[in-house]
Amino acid sequence: MDAADLYQDYKENATAADAKYNGKIIQVSGCVGSIWMEDLPDSPYINSYITLESSYVRGNVQCLFDKKYESQLAQMKLGDEVTVQGRCSGKGIWTVLIKDCTLRI
Repeated sequence: MDAADLYQDYKENATAADAKYNGKIIQVSGCVGSIWMEDLPDSPYINSYITLESSYVRGNVQCLFDKKYESQLAQMKLGDEVTVQGRCSGKGIWTVLIKDCTLRI
């Protein structure tokens, strides 16, 4: 599914979208809008993420990766088209969160 479509589903009706996606493994495709890699001391599992752009200025899909994927994320550029697989964790204020992500080829 496209990142913009996922975000739109949550924007239109977060309760219905949660029933459809929350807790489930999904694949999402989109353009990389940001890349964040930081070694966070005492972080239990997630140190890196990318965001996939949506058509909303203040909305995106945030894809969280384990530290072991940092070398792959370091090779990405803003605007790259990617597909990510992970477990949907619902919507925050401006983002739909996907955890435990892997890159799909």
